[in-house]
Amino acid sequence: MSTFASSSAWKITSGAWAQCKITSGALSQYLFQMTKRHSSYSRSAMIAAAVAVAVPAVAMGQGCYFLLRYRWYFADAPHPVIPSRGVACYNNNNKNKKEDATPLRLLVVGDSLAMGIGMKESATPILPDTVARCLSKRMNRSVEWACFGKPGLTADSLVTETKEFLKQEEQNNDNATATIVENGDTSDEWKEWRRRTTSKRGANNNDKEENDLGNDKYDVIVALVGIADLKAAFLPSFISATTATSEGFGSDLNRFKNLFSPNSIIVLPALPIRPVPIFQYPPLSWFVSPLLSMQEQDKQTLAENSTTNTRVVFIDEPTDQTIQDFEHGRGPLVDMLMMNDDNTSTTTVVQQMIYDTPLTTRLGLEQNMRQFSKGQKSPSKPTRSVGKTLVALDQIHPNDKCYDFWGRHIASKLMDSSSGSFLAQTNKRS
Repeated sequence: MSTFASSSAWKITSGAWAQCKITSGALSQYLFQMTKRHSSYSRSAMIAAAVAVAVPAVAMGQGCYFLLRYRWYFADAPHPVIPSRGVACYNNNNKNKKEDATPLRLLVVGDSLAMGIGMKESATPILPDTVARCLSKRMNRSVEWACFGKPGLTADSLVTETKEFLKQEEQNNDNATATIVENGDTSDEWKEWRRRTTSKRGANNNDKEENDLGNDKYDVIVALVGIADLKAAFLPSFISATTATSEGFGSDLNRFKNLFSPNSIIVLPALPIRPVPIFQYPPLSWFVSPLLSMQEQDKQTLAENSTTNTRVVFIDEPTDQTIQDFEHGRGPLVDMLMMNDDNTSTTTVVQQMIYDTPLTTRLGLEQNMRQFSKGQKSPSKPTRSVGKTLVALDQIHPNDKCYDFWGRHIASKLMDSSSGSFLAQTNKRS
């Protein structure tokens, strides 16, 4: 860990501890004086009041401790390339079938979860890659994806950062390079994918008035957001490094939705916190779960209020049974990328993956990620057996396997929803 990071963490810890001592001392003195003046009934009331104050304080202290511990040990951990782009190329085994002319376009945005923090095996984010592969297999259609994120991104800042990303992407459309993993092809393949996508979209939008930056640019947008808003609501600003949004979580999500075309599908997955150890310790878990449920309810409400012209899909958190099945290598999520449509072959259908990050860059970063992981030990052990193989070394973020699992879950639920039928219809018209 860097000297600056350790010094900052120490200053924050010292300041927080000093403030806690002052506050607790003043509270103790006040309660002692009150209990001396009043009857035993009042003393019981004072004790109850003290407990009511102490429990949230302990929970806040737990949250500060876990966050500072993460920053102390894992602040300098290497992470996947962001922004990152790729293509899941549909392998058309039927030589008489015409290849799809227009790839589906997928965008994954959000906080550290969109970045792939916690991974140690892949230099590019696994979740968008997995979602693209699953959609490609289900739709018999190639899927081009883009992904960007920033740590601590709230729903409010997500709107601003997404606007900036879309502007920057327009400027860089012709500057990306790519490498196909299996075949080692040159960057011409990536440029061809970009040319096909942008030319098709541009032709469709020539007669349309562009009211939004993302007008018809992406078909599916997955937003991974909520943890930073939770920290801003629960922890002091000097600890969480974020501030609460001015308009509210639900309003911010609605503004984010309005950045994109009505023809796009906005996907709002619930955050999979079941396996995360820090959310299993009381009293912190007593406060985190209700607050997170309120945020997920905002996502669900936005989806329920959406119409056919503004499609928003809420995807619930995976169940314990779904997690267990995946951990033991069974169930539909395990099989969805390994079976042909007739269930007679176990050959992977989607075989070619294109990435804009050069192969040499990815290999070097992956080596650094593995070396960092070897030098670190997990700061705590999971308190529940379900999902323990899906948690990263920092015991906060998902690991490589979990991002793959979560991507499969998102793609499966999306295709099973009414918006999945809409995607299938657009596929037929391509």
